[in-house]
Amino acid sequence: MPKTEFVYDELKFKNKFLETSEFEVLFPKHRCKYFESVEKYITKALEMKKIKFEIDYEKCTMKVSTTHLTRDPYIIIKANEMIQLLGKGLLLEHAVKILDDGMLSDIVPIHMLASSKKVFERRRQRLLNPKIFNSLQLITKCNILIANKTACIVGDHRGLNDAKKVIIRCFENSHPAFELKELIIKKKLLRDGEEGDWERFLPKIKKTHSKRKTKSRITGNMPEEIRDRKEDIEMKTGEFYKSDKNLERMKSLEERRIKREEIRKKRAERFIAPEE
Repeated sequence: MPKTEFVYDELKFKNKFLETSEFEVLFPKHRCKYFESVEKYITKALEMKKIKFEIDYEKCTMKVSTTHLTRDPYIIIKANEMIQLLGKGLLLEHAVKILDDGMLSDIVPIHMLASSKKVFERRRQRLLNPKIFNSLQLITKCNILIANKTACIVGDHRGLNDAKKVIIRCFENSHPAFELKELIIKKKLLRDGEEGDWERFLPKIKKTHSKRKTKSRITGNMPEEIRDRKEDIEMKTGEFYKSDKNLERMKSLEERRIKREEIRKKRAERFIAPEE
């Protein structure tokens, strides 16, 4: 039997929802001016989907909720994704695409993919190269925003997965140019209907940079020859005992040793059990 695609029709759902669903999202204060300029367009876009939109500039919050006219049960989830993308810094004309059928979004926490802040900044700058960034958007047909700590992606299922893979591999120290080249070859093979294993067509990356050679550090072994101290040599020859200064020092050290022994004996006597 041929598969029949499900076509959503709001007219089939005549009754309103029993409960009101709502989502609230925080946004940074520097985005207030932008939201003031586009607030009416956000409200209009969500009203067309029967969703109520509210914004509080004092608390820096955006809120979406269902109304008595809402009939699509999943549209509130898409509206929540839209305000999250807006809060992260994505433009309205790109974020509003998430309300269409077949469009998905993802927010990737890229700051967790690098070992240090210096490495993160270097790899982020590599990805933000205009040629690479524009090519990535054209090949995957996605709208992408690389923020300070996150990467926002809006597109269809296939393009979103490809873009996400390239971004993650870039922060794992794989150059995005090679990843884009591989994507182009895969798309061409898919268009031509090539069968079998595609590994022979994909480029093989070889690392050419030489590793730094570090000298192995010897640990845990004592030196073969232990040199005698100056005092040890003088003691062997007998010159050490001729000096009055050294004799006085030895005498004071012996007196200290005797005092320490007496203190130890007194302390030990306190722990001796008395005779019954």
